[in-house]
Amino acid sequence: MQGDAGLWGLMFCHSAPPHPGAPPVRDAVRTLVQMATQRLLLLRARQEARYLQRVQDSLVLSANARLEPQSPQEITHQQAATWCSLFRAHGVALSLKGRAHASGTTPDSPTISQFVKRLEKAHQHSGPWCTRGIAAEPLTSSLCMPEQCGILAVPLPMSPAQRGWVIFFRPEQVETLYWAMQPTSVPQPQPAIMMAPSAAWREEVVGKSEAWQRVERLAAKDLGEDLTLAISAYEISTLNMHLERARIALADANQRLEQLAHFDPLTQVWNRYRIEQAIDAELVAAKRYGASFALLLFDVDRFKQIDDTHGHHVGDDVVVSLARLVEESLRGCDHLGRWGGEEFVVLATHSDMEAAVGLAERLRGLVATLQVEGVDQPITISIGVAVWQPGDSCKTLMARADAAMYQAKHSGRNREEVAEERALNPEEQVPL
Repeated sequence: MQGDAGLWGLMFCHSAPPHPGAPPVRDAVRTLVQMATQRLLLLRARQEARYLQRVQDSLVLSANARLEPQSPQEITHQQAATWCSLFRAHGVALSLKGRAHASGTTPDSPTISQFVKRLEKAHQHSGPWCTRGIAAEPLTSSLCMPEQCGILAVPLPMSPAQRGWVIFFRPEQVETLYWAMQPTSVPQPQPAIMMAPSAAWREEVVGKSEAWQRVERLAAKDLGEDLTLAISAYEISTLNMHLERARIALADANQRLEQLAHFDPLTQVWNRYRIEQAIDAELVAAKRYGASFALLLFDVDRFKQIDDTHGHHVGDDVVVSLARLVEESLRGCDHLGRWGGEEFVVLATHSDMEAAVGLAERLRGLVATLQVEGVDQPITISIGVAVWQPGDSCKTLMARADAAMYQAKHSGRNREEVAEERALNPEEQVPL
């Protein structure tokens, strides 16, 4: 059974008395397995989607909470039971500014603080850190955690200079393995005749917790982002209450809120909300003065292959390096925004079709020279180019650019395609 990342499962058919399997039977079994695999993968995807939604809903704030943001301690106290249930943990801790807010079965505060200090030094990227065997992990083997065996820790990017952590703890889960016969360390000569098998042997694996599943790690990262925003909202509300006594602190908090609202936390370029604002402003200027502009929508070719092969942290490095390279090559009047995932959009002001295509060719060639540590395959992009027409909205303009980008992918990738012109209504015709 083949999954997205390789071998996913196996199906064995056996019979006590041997008999030949006819080719039609083997083909039928293979077809049945392929159909079952697709169905099982679909069911798993639906189950994961429901699980991710449940985790996201766990931090949906009520109307009163939006008016009066909750402190980290209140959030931990109210949500701890839900989070422990969702992540199959028996304890959770929220570490912020040297203080730990814990609920359930967790280590003591000094141990959590020591663990967080080690994490800060050893774990620099934005993804979660996890282990199912504390005693065998160099980071935790010397810490006193007698009731814990598994840890999942998610960083909270509170500011460029400071991170918080939400940490889940799991108890030991003894796993029993059954073998057909007991293994022996003494090599035995091969018998000339078949011998009766020995009694079944049972092995108990101790010192480990349940494994942290991929969907749990993804959900924990989403939860960390939502929790960061909730904590930031509380801090900003607290600072607003002390405006006269903490004017400087309020200015810093507002600047951080501006960063969260307008900039992508990973790449530090404009986020989707901010680039849409800029496109709307350019549409107003184009309708009033007839100033032409263009959108270049592009994403990384075969990015999923990079992510699956090298890991999410290497995928993040590719996205960050690409954004930095493109942003540094643009004119001062052009703007770059992250549209989502590995997809970016360039707003090229005062650009006609010829200038927009020239810019796309230049960016594509520039990205082809990009090298990221740990990635041995070439990094290329496919670009869709759409130039403003009278009557265009942000939605129609992006739709044409998106269609052109996918045409570039279907045509072989590492190329640019120009969007088809939209048919104009009579009232949209530009008078001569």
